[in-house]
Amino acid sequence: MDSHIKFEIDKTKPGDPKRLRLYREMIGSLTHCMQGTRPDIAFAVSLLSRALVNPSEEHVQYVKHILRYLRGTTRHGVTYRSNAKEQFDLHAYTDADFARGALPDGKSTSGYVFFLAGGPISWQSKRQSVVAISSTEAEYIGQANTVKHAVYLCQFMHALRLPVELPIPIYADNQSAKTVAEEAKFRVRTKHIAVPYHYQRQAIEDGTVKLIYKSTEDMTADGLTKPLNGQQFRKFKRLLGMSGD
Repeated sequence: MDSHIKFEIDKTKPGDPKRLRLYREMIGSLTHCMQGTRPDIAFAVSLLSRALVNPSEEHVQYVKHILRYLRGTTRHGVTYRSNAKEQFDLHAYTDADFARGALPDGKSTSGYVFFLAGGPISWQSKRQSVVAISSTEAEYIGQANTVKHAVYLCQFMHALRLPVELPIPIYADNQSAKTVAEEAKFRVRTKHIAVPYHYQRQAIEDGTVKLIYKSTEDMTADGLTKPLNGQQFRKFKRLLGMSGD
């Protein structure tokens, strides 16, 4: 998608029933594809899904652009490896884009991607439900969602009797949010953050997960939080380990 896209939804005008049906069918197909093997389109599909109530012709063209992209990259996908070093190396990347998204509602977008056996196994690109007032808060909320999913995956793998090495590494690119999660002391700037997001502190203390700083340049989850230009998008796909072979 255009890295400078401004996504607008006009809910005042009546929708075209034929366009609405077509749009929902296309978004449904893209969602199925994204959830299965194409994390590279997760942000775009999440963004376009917000127009399901009343899509415009411009929104339809955005969707067709993604379909053309998929048609030209049918051989691109996820690769997994069976070597002993990576087979059960569960780890994750988490990132958030603070209030700079394509939508003008002031909410941030966060995303995560979990890797196992050398390839992504679970990913998410989601608009946050609250308005964060700082980049630290936006990243902290994103971390909390990632930690909760890490705990779920840990329990799921235990149920399958698969080995899980604890703590699960979670790579984040915001030092302040990492510090807030690791040090449970009073801070004026973060005292307003809702209690549920502090759940990550318990998971860190009991050794289920650990936060590791990763620079923004090497942040795999970056493409799950905002639209990227061509060069950045190609780097995003390389970090995901997606291949056209």
